[in-house]
Amino acid sequence: MKRLAKLELQKTTMIKQVSIILLGLVLLSGCSTTSRQVPDSVVDSGSQNKSWNARQAKLAALKTWQLTGRASVAYRGDNWPFGLEWRQASDSQYNMQIKHPLTQSTLATVDKAGGVVTLKSQGRVYRDSSAEKLIENNLRVKLPVKGMQHWVRGVASPHYPLTSVKLDRYGRPNLLQQAGWNIAYSSYQNNGFDALPSLIKVSRASPQPVQIKMRIRQWR
Repeated sequence: MKRLAKLELQKTTMIKQVSIILLGLVLLSGCSTTSRQVPDSVVDSGSQNKSWNARQAKLAALKTWQLTGRASVAYRGDNWPFGLEWRQASDSQYNMQIKHPLTQSTLATVDKAGGVVTLKSQGRVYRDSSAEKLIENNLRVKLPVKGMQHWVRGVASPHYPLTSVKLDRYGRPNLLQQAGWNIAYSSYQNNGFDALPSLIKVSRASPQPVQIKMRIRQWR
């Protein structure tokens, strides 16, 4: 009887040990599975930074480009929608055509060449060294052209310090902050790190609230 009781005790002890081992294996298996379930949206920041730097270098070197789209400016209580064609020939030379939102007839043209900006509207010609001042004084809208030459491509402007940047999984900016302006990107043409934006919002809270929305239909 004592021998039988001893055997039963050994059997019970062995079953407990096996159960503990199996439980440990199950827990380890569960931990391993959990560690592999990393969301696709989580991307190594090092990879993002590399893509961001590569994007900056590639698109900053793009001196000649053309975009066609629609925009609207909310400024001083007014909201002005318009069509936009922008042809950039170099860092210091461009042509902008501001068009009627429905008829697409040209309302004004802005040309910059040789350091002089010329605005033509309703048969009148205005000149200044600053496109921003020229547009605001004569069209009553605020367009930060100096920065937007770069922001429309989704790159930081070299004219201002970069206060903040938030990147998406491809190393492209979701948000840039420069010189008090917030530049938000909600859509790109494709998933490439060097894809050009299709939806942009440029805004500033002070000294006077401004909001510019751009929907770019075509890049060339």
